[in-house]
Amino acid sequence: MEWTKARQIVFSKRLFRCCCGIAIGLLLFGCEHKPKQNDQSELLIDAMVSGARQYLDKGEESKAKAYFDSAFSSRTMHSPLDSMRRFLFLGGNYYESRQEPELAVATLDSIHDIWSHDKAEPRYLHLYILSLFLKGDFNFQLGNYKAAFKNYYDARMRIPEVVDPCSQGHHQYRLGMVYYRQGLFQDAKESFRKSFQLTANCTNDFESYALRQELLNNLALSFDQLNDMDSAIYYTQKSETFLQDGAQRFPSKDTYIKEAKAVLDIQESSRLEKNGHLKESLKHALKAQAWQEQKQVLNKDSQKTMMTLGRLYRKMHLADSANHWLNQLDRSLAVLPQPELKSELLSEVSRLKAANHQYEQAYQELTQVLERTSQKRNSLSNLQSFRLKDEFVRLDQEGLHQQLFVNNQYRTSWLVFILIITLFVVLGVILTVYYYRMAQKGLIQVNSFHQELDFRNWLLSTSLADLQVTNRQMDELIGRVASELHTPMLKIQEYGKYLVIPEPIDPEHQDMLVLMQQSNDKAVMMVEGLINIEKDDEEPFQSIELSALIQNCVDELKFSAQLKQLEIVIHAVPSLFAMAQPLLLSRAINNLISNAIKFSKPRKRIQVTLHQKKADYAQIEIRDEGIGIPPEMIDSIFDQPGNSNRAGTLGEESYGLGLSICKKIIQDHQGSIWVESEVGAFAQFIISLPLTKSS
Repeated sequence: MEWTKARQIVFSKRLFRCCCGIAIGLLLFGCEHKPKQNDQSELLIDAMVSGARQYLDKGEESKAKAYFDSAFSSRTMHSPLDSMRRFLFLGGNYYESRQEPELAVATLDSIHDIWSHDKAEPRYLHLYILSLFLKGDFNFQLGNYKAAFKNYYDARMRIPEVVDPCSQGHHQYRLGMVYYRQGLFQDAKESFRKSFQLTANCTNDFESYALRQELLNNLALSFDQLNDMDSAIYYTQKSETFLQDGAQRFPSKDTYIKEAKAVLDIQESSRLEKNGHLKESLKHALKAQAWQEQKQVLNKDSQKTMMTLGRLYRKMHLADSANHWLNQLDRSLAVLPQPELKSELLSEVSRLKAANHQYEQAYQELTQVLERTSQKRNSLSNLQSFRLKDEFVRLDQEGLHQQLFVNNQYRTSWLVFILIITLFVVLGVILTVYYYRMAQKGLIQVNSFHQELDFRNWLLSTSLADLQVTNRQMDELIGRVASELHTPMLKIQEYGKYLVIPEPIDPEHQDMLVLMQQSNDKAVMMVEGLINIEKDDEEPFQSIELSALIQNCVDELKFSAQLKQLEIVIHAVPSLFAMAQPLLLSRAINNLISNAIKFSKPRKRIQVTLHQKKADYAQIEIRDEGIGIPPEMIDSIFDQPGNSNRAGTLGEESYGLGLSICKKIIQDHQGSIWVESEVGAFAQFIISLPLTKSS
């Protein structure tokens, strides 16, 4: 399982690079110089980069450099911006295509020298930040992780200095790519989303369109890695719609549109493969391969598609088709090497041969995989974030290696085993009879155990019914006791009012009378709370709209909040309905908001939030900015009677039954309630209730 998951993550990252590869050229060609002045010099550089990239796409690096150098040298005057763009092409395109990261880093260093002479020029800063991202990528390839992270950090810190929102959007895109490669999918998602918003300010040209289409793809991939499949499907569909719009807006870019659709097919194929829909996954992979075959160009994208087809056919037990694509990939890797893809190819070939019982060949292939994995582990030994994942992959591969080794040994010793087994036929018969009897005995014990379990289950169900009856009787008893206590306490309360009079009286006696009156008032409030609970329990359940109920609760307590100069903010999603007893549920929510007011310091904010959790539940969150709840009190906060009573921030007293009643009400509504808190910072009570359709 660990190997499969690790392989899926590696494939997803490769697919991500495949998606990004289509837009990287557009970034370097069109986006690297935004915002730009539409002067002749800029347009000429654009044409040079575009022409040279056409050769690079065909794998003709020498022709690409010759074309660019000849066109560049034909001009007599070169501005610093022209030189920066030349270094950016050489470092970010040419040496990257030749897989010479050392020369790429050295070339990109020249951009820093030009930028340092005029840091105020916005276009210089834009190109300098882009060069930092590229240097980080190349240093990462070289294993210079400390330098790579320093490059990424410097770029990230410079982004806020960029005034133009369009340029900021481009840099957020690159930052998202860095996060994604490190497995920080949550951060990658946020960067891609921010980039999509910022690039809405770019000019309405093809380069901006292509970048925004890639951002939708990358958002889908990020959500897929976060296992948020609904969002992943949403952004995939949005990307498809975006492509359809682009086909109408930019008919001359038909090649890009088709290539982007091929990437979407590979992306959808990956998602379907992960979910076990191999046939549907194969259809999308074949569509992508058909387009790449039509181009008749060997590149990394087409190699990844071959790998996908070989793996899918292997999983579908179509050995001939799997061998065809894996062999074709092997031949292509001799022309265009990809070390990571070579390791995955060897692993797939090993699995395929093992499935065909060719254990010796599988063992040889897997040995090469282990050697490559070991080399990779050594090269990544300084990268802490990769250690654990690589260790899981290594252990899983070692287990597979051991299994193949045992199978090979088993095959070698088969003849010896046949000779030995003939000598132990009699012993085998005896052992068979012995184990048969033991199995019968064990079966009897299992049956006896099941009978005992059935009896205990019956006892537990009987006890549960008794407890439910007892609980109802206790509720009735509490209601009767509360009703009996209510009347005499009211009389004591009335008499106490007459006793506490402003006439001259012994001060000590006056204090005692006031204390008696206050204590009796508290007791009356507690008893009335119990009586109201018993009465409200008889209220029928009905479908209610939760946002309106919450608004009513807040309106009832606005005066109490104003006394402490508190602001109550409501964030409520409308049209969420639940089956509830309105009075009881209002009592629970009122109690929680009252507690928030009680324990909030003056001039703070209380937030009441209502939103949908998953598909079937609504979640109500009441958060204050008060004194918080100590950790030792969290477990007993809902006890009845509680031992966690505390005075409010202005001395307000607690009666100890409110939260226990809240818990009972929520549980009666088939919901749940819990609390999160940090001492001195906040306390947040959360209610989860099942949703129903509107009445």
